[in-house]
Amino acid sequence: MNIQDNYSAEDWETINLLPSVVGAAAACAGTNGLFGMVKESMTNVQSMLGGVKMYPDNQLIKAVSPDMTDRQAAKSKAAQQRESFKARMKNQDIKKREDLIRIALEDAANIARILPAGANEQEVAEFKAWIYTIAQKVAESAKEGGFLGFGGTAVSMEEQRFLDDLKLALG
Repeated sequence: MNIQDNYSAEDWETINLLPSVVGAAAACAGTNGLFGMVKESMTNVQSMLGGVKMYPDNQLIKAVSPDMTDRQAAKSKAAQQRESFKARMKNQDIKKREDLIRIALEDAANIARILPAGANEQEVAEFKAWIYTIAQKVAESAKEGGFLGFGGTAVSMEEQRFLDDLKLALG
């Protein structure tokens, strides 16, 4: 039995997409230009993949993260998640960054309620920590407010607000 069998299809979709949604929301929380967005997107992917290394025994994280030992399966899963993410954004009519941030926080709060139904306490705590780490690494990956890489701050006020709200939502 797979861990996703412990959840409804709708709940599993929320669990499965949360790393992407939170990473995208963290990237959108600040305004750091094209290069910053590229850097934050790459950090999002790397942080998602790093979850299995950080928590190798966590079945939730293993089920959500692409298995990098099988490149073809990983590419297929990543493509499926990307399409699901795009469909979710379209279905939710997400057009502004504020909408994406709202959805990310709502999903995080929902996760805090639904995860315990199908996973043990340690897996739930690790999953929440992993989700927060993704957002934090994305927020820290590109400086905000500088010029050509000089000056600026590691985390903007908007990004910090998102991180604070995310921590509250995850419980």
